[in-house]
Amino acid sequence: MRSFWCLLILLLVLACEDPEPAPVDPVVVDGVLVQGQPVANFRLWRLSPLGSTVLSPLQAEAVVIRDGSTDYFLSPQTGVPGAYFDASGSLQVIPGTDYQLIVVKDEELTFSGTRVPLPPQSLAPSQSQYALNAADRQNGGFFQFTWSNLEGRWFVGKLLRINPPLSPIDPGADEVTGEVITDVVNSNFYQIPFNQVNYYGVYAFILYAVNLEYLNYFGANSPDVRVQQYTNIFNGLGIFTAITPDTTYFEVIPR
Repeated sequence: MRSFWCLLILLLVLACEDPEPAPVDPVVVDGVLVQGQPVANFRLWRLSPLGSTVLSPLQAEAVVIRDGSTDYFLSPQTGVPGAYFDASGSLQVIPGTDYQLIVVKDEELTFSGTRVPLPPQSLAPSQSQYALNAADRQNGGFFQFTWSNLEGRWFVGKLLRINPPLSPIDPGADEVTGEVITDVVNSNFYQIPFNQVNYYGVYAFILYAVNLEYLNYFGANSPDVRVQQYTNIFNGLGIFTAITPDTTYFEVIPR
């Protein structure tokens, strides 16, 4: 009989205990501030199961970016779950300035901080015009861009055509999009092979100064594939960082 009463008392004690709180979804941040551009596509996600290729957007109670003296509350984008933007248009991304991120979700705070890098210096192409033909695309030649980098800072580049496609350099070659993302480097030059473009016209080369956290998260070889072992988000995952661009132009003409 005593065993029965002990068991009954134990069951009553367990029944009166508070239930375990439901696990909180980790906040995954995909936030890159670009100097000179509005904050227009700040993303929040739920942590996906291992091996999942489908991202699950996350809606937060508040997303705030603070520049030390002012809080900017980001607004959710209509029709784009998990995407936030600065509806006021007053958030300015200034080189050398520190910014903090605060996300409020289910009474939990997720936060991070970053400093906007200074812009690249003395960016220029080796030529303002490149005269090419079909054979030139196969001979190992390249477009070259240089800049000053005495401090050994990190950079990533983007090459893109800024006018509609003109006549192709090599009509028999496969289609080339006209946009190239380079590796992340801490040197002072890039060389992009001629065969990466196949149309005459005007091109822009955009060089972004990035922080080391950008390299650690996105990796050196392909910024389109997130490494994700690294995070600078506290009480969450992902990346909050800033990049600062400079742009130079050149033209590809027939030879």
